[in-house]
Amino acid sequence: MLHLVGISKRVEFSESFIWSIFFSGLIDLIFIALLGLPLPPTSERLIQTLVTREGAVAFSALVFAFGIVGALILRLDPMGRLRGVIWYRAKARRIPSLVWDDALAAHFQQWLVAELVDGTRIVGVLVRHSTGGEPREIYLARPELVGYDESGNATHTRIAEAIFLRGDNLKSIRFLTAPTDFEIRSGEAS
Repeated sequence: MLHLVGISKRVEFSESFIWSIFFSGLIDLIFIALLGLPLPPTSERLIQTLVTREGAVAFSALVFAFGIVGALILRLDPMGRLRGVIWYRAKARRIPSLVWDDALAAHFQQWLVAELVDGTRIVGVLVRHSTGGEPREIYLARPELVGYDESGNATHTRIAEAIFLRGDNLKSIRFLTAPTDFEIRSGEAS
């Protein structure tokens, strides 16, 4: 039906799936009411009603009618209209985005301090990070372990050429103010 009303590429699968569940519940309730079945109907009684000519025609007509109505409702973009009502008279609309993606993309190829859950701090250059629905991960080049001497001054110890950190091990990420002299060429760290 989405193809029929010309919006099949505009509607995300999750949105059509949720609306389909909602409309299937309505179809079932109207079908039960039209044919006078008791609430809740027994499985045997429902199947006996569906295999009759009257039941099959009624159910098919309901599915077709609700398919068209559902597609037309999705064409009206009810969620977009709801967002419009929520943001009515707002100075600016906030577009939902992933903070992880935005923050790491803004500080790509920059030095950062990653504090791990166990309290360990690692300084390195952000050269890769996960995006979207992927598990949160960062890949740092030139990683250095941050320690402190007896007087409280920070010391840096080079620990590898690169390090991979999973998001569930990260407590915080702090971006350093100065951009790095580190440069990525041809997909490799240099």
